[in-house]
Amino acid sequence: RRKFPELERLAGNDPSLDGIYWFNRRVDDSLLSALATDLAGNRHVRRINLNHNYGITDRGVGFLQAVLGNCAVEHVRLGKTSASDSAVAALHHQCMAKQLARLRADDASLTRLHWEYAMAKAFADLTMPRQLADALRNNTQLREIDLTLHQNSTAVLQVSLSLSTPPPP
Repeated sequence: RRKFPELERLAGNDPSLDGIYWFNRRVDDSLLSALATDLAGNRHVRRINLNHNYGITDRGVGFLQAVLGNCAVEHVRLGKTSASDSAVAALHHQCMAKQLARLRADDASLTRLHWEYAMAKAFADLTMPRQLADALRNNTQLREIDLTLHQNSTAVLQVSLSLSTPPPP
């Protein structure tokens, strides 16, 4: 825990901690177990970056999946880990479902939807575009959608939309 001071702040539900950024920090499944335990009930951390941590397997992703319904996390980056594509895709689908629920609720704090990299791959699931369209139907808060898919650090698909409110009649 000393190497990862964010865990203490997370356990204390520190409102200034809105993300965990453990890029290339030798994170493994046992540390993800501790992270998942501390995430339970947290309402501030929305983003987690775990890219380039080869000690993360499907088991560790499972710890995150189990706590996702009981925390604020809605965006997890898991590129360059030992987790399978199917485990990562399942986690991303859960994250996207949470964001879609916020869109449907017209959550004023959700003004930018950023579904990049692997989340954009999950978007290719034929049900996701329809779900996004349905969620946007009555949303008045969202201002930007970014669906950029990167491959080897190069944008191979980039869809970025700026939304504006129509002028009053």
